Amino acid sequence: MSFLFQEAQSINKSLSALGDVISALSSEQSFIPYRNNKLTLLMQDSLGERIEEYITWGGWGYEFES
Repeated sequence: MSFLFQEAQSINKSLSALGDVISALSSEQSFIPYRNNKLTLLMQDSLGERIEEYITWGGWGYEFES
């Protein structure tokens, strides 16, 4: 297996784990799978349940509280 292929697999796993965390947060599940990946574990404080979410759309910021 080439290095680039292994790196691509690792990136895909990290993005998949991030998607799982964001999905769990948005559906307000009781369990958030932060520990499934190093990326999500490191980002746990930034992705916390009670943070304000900022969505940028077309250069304008919209603020939502979760």
